[in-house]
Amino acid sequence: MSLRPPFALFVMMLLTASVSAQTAATPVVVGRMSQREVEAIVSSWAGANGAAPPSVRSADAFKHVRKGATVKVFFGTWCDDSKDVVPEFVSLVTLLGAQAPFKVEYVGVDRDKREPSRDLRSNGVSYLPTFIVMRHGHETGRIVEHAPNDLRDDLLHLLNGSATGLLSSNEDAIIEYLNGRSTAAGRP
Repeated sequence: MSLRPPFALFVMMLLTASVSAQTAATPVVVGRMSQREVEAIVSSWAGANGAAPPSVRSADAFKHVRKGATVKVFFGTWCDDSKDVVPEFVSLVTLLGAQAPFKVEYVGVDRDKREPSRDLRSNGVSYLPTFIVMRHGHETGRIVEHAPNDLRDDLLHLLNGSATGLLSSNEDAIIEYLNGRSTAAGRP
């Protein structure tokens, strides 16, 4: 009967060590980042999303998008959804290279989703990752967490104007968006 407390203590020590190892392995990066910095972070997530890299054919569709858009990508280096979705976007941007018809701004977010506070507030970001498509300084649409169809297809629709507003499979994000709480910068 006296075996339970030591066993419970042993299990708690293992769990604590596991959480500490995960925290140490995934540094939290906050603020604006370059493409190279994000590529380095994503490469440390090797195999995180298991998605096939974008094909040249799917990348070709982006070359026909009107130039001048900006895609703001808010993500967490600690966030499982970011680890699932962001590598696919980074692969697409890398494949497009200098021919990408849009600029990309990456913003790392802390675990509490409070920093960088100015960027989060001005862009109405509540969930990660969030991809915001901007044209002429105005939001035309956003993808929150997981795209309802496919990240590449939904992003292409936002960039070419055949879709606007929120694209998400997250019901809470949709409700917040419809209630106007998730878009401090205003809905398109």
